Amino acid sequence: MKRLLGMSAALCLFANVVSAADTILWKEVGGWGVYMDPSLGNGCFVLNVYEDGTLLRLGFNFTVKPTTIYLALGNDK
Repeated sequence: MKRLLGMSAALCLFANVVSAADTILWKEVGGWGVYMDPSLGNGCFVLNVYEDGTLLRLGFNFTVKPTTIYLALGNDK
């Protein structure tokens, strides 16, 4: 569990570094973008940015074994 929390925290920080230009939009569904991220082993993720600037990203990281699921939250404020 401790490893999972550490990986989740690292991925949250990593999510801020990866720019939108590095990802590929697959589809938009109900205000959510569905993307593929080559830097995470072509892992897919969903992304939503809310009116107050809050960002929510949930996805898969295929660069580690076993594959991990991450949740990233952010806000410039």
